[in-house]
Amino acid sequence: MASAGGPSLSSANAMYTLSLFGCMLQHFTCHASVFLKAESMNTKYLVIDGYCLMHRDPSLVPLIQENLMLARQRLVRDVAATGDAFADEITIVFDGRTGSGDGFAGTGVTVAFSASGESADTVIERMISQSEKAEEFTVVTSDRAIIDIVTAAGARIVSCDMFLEYRKEGEQRARRQIRRTSGKAPNQLGDYFPE
Repeated sequence: MASAGGPSLSSANAMYTLSLFGCMLQHFTCHASVFLKAESMNTKYLVIDGYCLMHRDPSLVPLIQENLMLARQRLVRDVAATGDAFADEITIVFDGRTGSGDGFAGTGVTVAFSASGESADTVIERMISQSEKAEEFTVVTSDRAIIDIVTAAGARIVSCDMFLEYRKEGEQRARRQIRRTSGKAPNQLGDYFPE
């Protein structure tokens, strides 16, 4: 029943349902566009929000609490293992520097740390905003604030979860390729019937 001058309960429910549906549709559309971008992830510059990705990677979450330096090294190594399939240049940005003897040399991945008093978000945002061709950048993050700023500048975004899936697929393809080219001749019918 409608009250004088106000919407009825059923019309309020309908408005809430439409609003909820709109949010769900927006959420799906956002994730669908991220998925499409991940499928065509070849990019000139790949910039990774290091800690954001580490906290989304189930293999690294327990290690973060035990040994942060080792967790960072493992992330860099994992990205470097399949990195050439993603981009010409890869930079992983971490908040602040702690510890020494990083062990990042020779990985082919640039590792950057934010300066004292600034965050990795600020470094990433500055990299994109100062670029003349932001469209050549893909940023891996799930941080909404970074997503809003770098997409407004023209860069592409891939969520951390999608990047992890894409990296996993790349590792599987590499393993299959290694098995195919390992030098072992394919089985032939004659192999099963010795003379």
